[in-house]
Amino acid sequence: MRLLFGLPPTVGPLIYATTTATPPNLSDANHGARLVVAPAPNFAAHFSNVIQGDSTLGLYEAESVHIALEHPQLRYFQMLDLHESLRQHPTIHYHMRHGTVWISRAVNAQTPRTTALVGIARDLVRNRLSYHLGLAVAATTLRPRAGVIPILEQETLNKDQPQPCILIRETLSPAGLDAIGKHAGQSDDQLERRYRYRCRVDLLALSEVPAERTVLANVIHGAILQDFMLYDDAGYRNIEIVRSMRGAVTPDDRLQFAEEITLDGMIEVVTLEPLQVRVRDMSASLVPLRRD
Repeated sequence: MRLLFGLPPTVGPLIYATTTATPPNLSDANHGARLVVAPAPNFAAHFSNVIQGDSTLGLYEAESVHIALEHPQLRYFQMLDLHESLRQHPTIHYHMRHGTVWISRAVNAQTPRTTALVGIARDLVRNRLSYHLGLAVAATTLRPRAGVIPILEQETLNKDQPQPCILIRETLSPAGLDAIGKHAGQSDDQLERRYRYRCRVDLLALSEVPAERTVLANVIHGAILQDFMLYDDAGYRNIEIVRSMRGAVTPDDRLQFAEEITLDGMIEVVTLEPLQVRVRDMSASLVPLRRD
């Protein structure tokens, strides 16, 4: 669990965790709360070093993109709570002491708070190819004996699988530093990050008849060109097409050639993290204005 909190410059953090909503009674030695972090005796002295990370306290300066409500007189820190009790209790209550007041926040420690919106490029390519292949079969451009041309997610063709067919494979690889995660936006209750990957989809057109194999590869190539704008709208962008021939040994030990068409482009994975905020009630400190 990642905790983020703001404190005045000379105040050290004091945070406890409980399984109930009641803050611990520190005057009772058997209060039963788990101490998450306590201020070091020299906290104020080495306060400026926390920006580099403090192994004693386990504190690090918080990234600005994680701060939902920022106060100019506070400094913000983050830390990880990796205690084994987080697996045993569905709800954990964190309590931070500020003067004589407890600031509490309940969290669900067993439910991931980050949602990843992952786009699978091969699913998009396969669905569009199925559509175009159906048109080609209906127009008798392709005449498979089975009546359809299957698109198979596998590396090699099994002995009893019919031809013509298409083998499809996808590879994701990091695209430079963007794969670490780039802050893409923030609202009052949600943080968004985007991760860019290089996405490669390999299509292998197989047929025992060379002329049919060439027609099949042409249909695939043309379908990709027709759907460029659709791929772009779906988040699969900057696609480059590479087409080549290669030979392989069939399950019955025959040499057979195939045409390979590769789509090489960029795809984004989006993660959404809800922001949960709890601030101290300041109503007692507000003095209403008098109208003379």
